[in-house]
Formats: sequence, structure tokens, C-alpha cells
Amino acid sequence: MMGKRSERKMRMTNEAEAAIRALQGASENAEEALWRAVVACQGMPFRTATGLPFTYCLKIGQNGQPNRELLIDRREKSKTLSWSSVCLAFRRAREIGYADRPKALGDIRGVSYVYPLMWRFGVLRVPEIVEKNMSITLDFGFFRDLKEAETMNQLMRTNPEEMGLHSRNILKLLERLEKENISVVSMMLLRHNQVLYEAYWPPYTQEQLRTVYSLSKTFTAMAIGIAVGEGKIRLDERIVDLFPEQAKNAPDSPQLQMLTIRHLLMMSTGQGSEPFHQENAWDDAISAFLREPFVDTPGETFRYNTGATYMLSAALKQRGIDLEEYLRDKLLTPMGITGTRWIRDPNGICTGGFGFSLHPEDIAKLGILLMQSGRWNGQQLVPEWYVREATRRQIGNGDDPNSDWAQGYGYQIWQCRHGAFRADGMYGQFCVVHPATDTILVTNCLTQNMGGVLNAYFDEVLMKYESDAVTDEPEVTERLRQKTANLRYERDLPEDDGSDIPPEYLNLDVPNVWMRLTLDGDMLTMRNTQGQLLVTAGRGQWHTIYRAVHCEPFFTRDKADTPALGAWGMKDGRLTLKIFEPEMVEEDTLSVEKTERGVHVQMRITTTGDENVFFDQTIS
Repeated sequence: MMGKRSERKMRMTNEAEAAIRALQGASENAEEALWRAVVACQGMPFRTATGLPFTYCLKIGQNGQPNRELLIDRREKSKTLSWSSVCLAFRRAREIGYADRPKALGDIRGVSYVYPLMWRFGVLRVPEIVEKNMSITLDFGFFRDLKEAETMNQLMRTNPEEMGLHSRNILKLLERLEKENISVVSMMLLRHNQVLYEAYWPPYTQEQLRTVYSLSKTFTAMAIGIAVGEGKIRLDERIVDLFPEQAKNAPDSPQLQMLTIRHLLMMSTGQGSEPFHQENAWDDAISAFLREPFVDTPGETFRYNTGATYMLSAALKQRGIDLEEYLRDKLLTPMGITGTRWIRDPNGICTGGFGFSLHPEDIAKLGILLMQSGRWNGQQLVPEWYVREATRRQIGNGDDPNSDWAQGYGYQIWQCRHGAFRADGMYGQFCVVHPATDTILVTNCLTQNMGGVLNAYFDEVLMKYESDAVTDEPEVTERLRQKTANLRYERDLPEDDGSDIPPEYLNLDVPNVWMRLTLDGDMLTMRNTQGQLLVTAGRGQWHTIYRAVHCEPFFTRDKADTPALGAWGMKDGRLTLKIFEPEMVEEDTLSVEKTERGVHVQMRITTTGDENVFFDQTIS
């Protein structure tokens, strides 16, 4: 049976809907119909174009009747909106029919609040992303135009000033990163779970998957926490008990007998190095890990070890839990995260410590989850006690007060200066959480100067947040908008003097050479010896194709294609072919040239200017 409060809400909803329908059908006396709609909808919840919630009521005059002035109730602050402003916006909305932003209605005081009213009243169309930000789900269907799950899992957008940050501070951050030659491809700033700034450097977009390297480790740690909460594994469970068969063949040592899941989480295995230096380690990575010699007692010394995180994934697998599937069911789907993928070793075990591909907004949601001690939309997805332990210092990792790699380590989570903590991955994949200001930084970068990213953020942004909203500076806001719109990530093209490729460069049909080149006009194609397409490169320009992920000896279950960019050039007899994979965040460079001994073929990883050679052969 419906209670009095529910009856009142239903009555308000019906009156509001009737007033809006009357407004939409009004040809004469339209402004009087507008007034009736405004009166009927007072007290109803609205959201601005950036997702900020507000309501309004009408000011009461001396005669006890509402006058034509709206009092906007916005959190702790209120502001007045004149009826003339509402009418100006209404006339403009009826004239243009579509407005991509509030300012498109004109330079009207309070237009940020009139804009959602015009859309709700059905007199103005807006972009889809703005429509999502302004959508509200109510008990009785009033303005119900998004599924409840979508609304609950959507990150709202706002602006820096509303969240207590001047736009000039973001400008300073961007300018400093440029000055220090730090390449960023995406960035998000959040406060109070709302996105106050985001930027993407094309060809990277909001939708582009990108691997996050060791930031993957934090997701693995969350899976362990969920499994612990469900009683499927214990933090103090011994590794030799989880892998009894492999342990039989490992060198016997008291340290191995002591090693537990908790030690793996803390990067304190006691081993001297990671196991992956061993020949063919990935053929049986579990045994390779157990064979690695110990130099310390587990739990005493921090020593970074991606093999330890792999063992966390393998431990779950030993209990019948596939890391990728488990995270999808227990964490990602409830948070509205889809379209991710994780690479696996030759035995089908998720790598755990690297190889997770996702989107920037997914990283932001991880930050919110950690900030809220494992809760998401009121649901405890990861045990609260576990997240609190994971985000606290569990072991020391140095004594340099100025280093963010020496502030302590939790469970696959780094401690930072200024009371922050972070998930991070190679080349500057960051999720930095600062509980004191309720703020989050997300970056995807291609830099060796990861400390420079953190220093710039701390100096230019984190330390500049104010507790309340700050005044907007329109000129600075416009400068930031223009700079953001013009951001682009560009990689250097190979040098080219226009000379032809010698025929012998294209006929490297030798068993030890794993690739084949073919030329069609100015398009150079590379395939592996199995005939799989690796790249089609343009001469003096980047050319994009979409093909399967190639990450041997690893593989992915998800077979969706990934972009690969290629460019080539000839200079002084040397062929240079560059392949850049946005998802894998990696550039490989092939060089082919004649020498006295024959044709020299070399392949190098050149992502951040480093010269990591992984193939080098001269064919006589």
C-alpha cells in the first residue's frame, strides 16, 4: 500500500509531467506555460551539463505568493536565478533547438542551471554525453531516460573550479610536463568521485584500450582480497601447500617452506631476483619461481618481483579461479567496466603482474574503489579491512624522504609522499589516490621519467586544491579548453631520402628470420613466417591497420583486433620500419642495411628512446 510520502511524490510527478506536456504544446502564451512548468517542477532533482546535482524553489514574496525568482539549492551554497534569465534562455532554446553547451544559449547569468531545465522541458536537444550527465532516475519514472545501472556506474563530469581547483593549475601541469619532455597520452583528474578534467592525446582516445603494465598488479591484489573474503584462499596460506607437486621438485629451503600469499602481496618473497631470467621460464613459470634461490627470510625485505604477482594469479587458478573471469564477475561488471582483456602465459594462466588492457575511466573507477575502502555504489565488492591493509604501508622500501619509491609498500600498492598511495605501471601508468583531499589522478604516459610525472602533479595540482569551490576565470578556462583540444601525441617518423628499397631487403627468406617484407607502391607490409599480418606501413607517414594481438609466447582469449601504426623510410642505404601499437604502448623499430658481411637485420624496442635489441642477425 502506498504511503502518504509516496502519494505526494506521485502527485508531484503527475503535475510536473502535465505541465511539461502543456508547455510543449503551447503556441500562444508560451512563457505562461513555462512558468507553470517551473512552478510544478520546483523541488525536483536536476543535474547540470557536468553532472552536478541541484534543486530549486521559488522565492516567496511579501504577499506569501511565489515571485518570479528561482533559488538554486546547490549543496551548501545557494544562488538566485531571475525569471528574465529563464525567459531569455527559453526564447533562445526555441529559436535554435539544439545547444551543445550552456553558453550556446547566450551570455545569460545562471545559464548553467537554465540549460538542464530547457532540456527537461523538451524544448532543447543536447549532445548524448551531456544528456547522460543530466539524466536522473526517480522512483516514479519522472524523466527516466537512462537505465538505473548505467546511471549508477557513470562517472559524472564537472569543472575544476566547482571542485576547488583553478584551471590555471591544470595549465601549469600540462606546460610543465611538456617542458620536461614527458609524453602523456591520457589524463583524468577527479574529486569527490567526479571527473573535473580529462584529456586524450590523439591517436589515443577515451575508448582506446591500453595495457597498464604493472598497474595490473593492483587489480590482481583486489581479486585476492575478494577470494579471501569468500574463504577461498588465506593470506597466511603457504605456497608449498598450494603447489605441492611443483614444490617437490624445487630446491628445499626453510624460506620456501615459510613463503605465504601475504609475502607475495608485499613483494617480500626473500628471493634474490625474479624468475624470468631463467631460460624458457614461461614454459612452466610456477616451477621457475619455486626454483629461484632465496637470500632473505620472507617478509623481511622488500624486493620488487613480478613473478610474485604471477604466483598470486596461479594460486587462484590452483583453487579453480581464473583471474580474468573472477574479476569480471566479482568486480568489473558491478562497476560498469567492460571490454577489458588480460594476456595469458602458454599454460593459460593470466600473467597477473602485467598485461591487463583497459580504459582510463576504468582506472579512475579503481581509484574510487580504493578511496571508498572497497565499496562501489553502496555495495562492498572487496572486504573493507583488506583494502585498508592493502593501501597502508606493510613493509619499508627505502629511506629517501623525497622519493615516491621509498615511502613504503602495501599489497601491490605503493605509498607516496603527501599521504597519497598509488597503483602504477611502467612508462607512467598511474592511479594516485589522496584521501585527505578526496582526489584521484589517472595518467597513461610513455616516459622513463615517472618521478617527473608525480612531482609535477604534486607541485602544480595536488597541493593547490582548496576546500570550497573557487571563482571561474573565463579567459583561463578558454585557454585550457583550447590547449586540451589541440593536444596530440606524435612519434618521430623514420628518416627518408626517397631512395628505393634494394630487392635483397625484401627477400630475406632465411629460416632464422621471423618476418617477411613485401612492397606495394609506397606501402610496406610485414608478416611473420606464419603469414600473420603485423603491419602495413606508409612511406614518410603513419598508416593504421587493425589486426590480432601478437604477444608471443603469451596470448589473449579476447580476439578483438588492435590498432597497429606503421611508417618506413630509406636513408643512406638503411631501411627503417617503425611499428607502434597504442594498446601495447610499445614501438618496435626494424632496420635493414648492407654491411661487408652481408645484410644486417635488427629489431629494437624504441618506445621511450631506449635501445633494447631483441633480434640481431647478419645474413650473408
